[in-house]
Amino acid sequence: MKHPNITILTGLLLVLLVASCSKDTSTVAPPPAPSADAKFKEAFALPVADIFSVERDGEKVKCIAKIDFAPYKEVSFIRNQTGVGTKRTFVARLKPGVLASEDVLPDAKPYYYWLLVVPNKGKHHNFGPIRVAPDTDNKGTYVDVATVYKWKIERTYSKATISWSFPQENIEIINIFRKTSIANYAKRKSVFQTLEAEGSLGDPLPDPEADYWYWIEVTLTNGRIIAQGPMRAEFSR
Repeated sequence: MKHPNITILTGLLLVLLVASCSKDTSTVAPPPAPSADAKFKEAFALPVADIFSVERDGEKVKCIAKIDFAPYKEVSFIRNQTGVGTKRTFVARLKPGVLASEDVLPDAKPYYYWLLVVPNKGKHHNFGPIRVAPDTDNKGTYVDVATVYKWKIERTYSKATISWSFPQENIEIINIFRKTSIANYAKRKSVFQTLEAEGSLGDPLPDPEADYWYWIEVTLTNGRIIAQGPMRAEFSR
């Protein structure tokens, strides 16, 4: 016959063992979430439809990123009408944690979209393109943004003057870019940034003998980008 104290000690040891196992199980940390770098590398092996989608309804296109690349330097939607080449217009820049934005098209034609991802280190990549079909039923209400976001350029031999007059609401930043050709939009030089909805800029030209082209981009607080250009700086008459 076992001594009562031995039975009690055995029971206590079992209780402590069970409690210890239970505690260890409850404190096991979940596996770490994939880093932005890991998601970026994995995306190259995925179908484009698993990375982002675009859905058209008349003039509006809903752009949805299916992977959160935050905290990368930049995640943007860009588009053009051909699906090839480097002449692409920025339409939205996603803030960290935001995966969707809405683009407003200027006409009923088909368009092609890419998701531009710029890592903190290394080369950027354009995922896509994905085509949105034309608005054959003319469901949309199309507006020329130049009638709402007005700007112009005047040039002398050594200086270009850019003037703009935009609606006051919801402007996050206005960027003005310059280039001596329109061959590649990605290699434009930023010459000015402002929060002012109306104003003008005198831009001294590095080479008075060269031609110059300008772009202006208005980023709204919801991430949408209203882009215009290229516009050539013509000599004033």
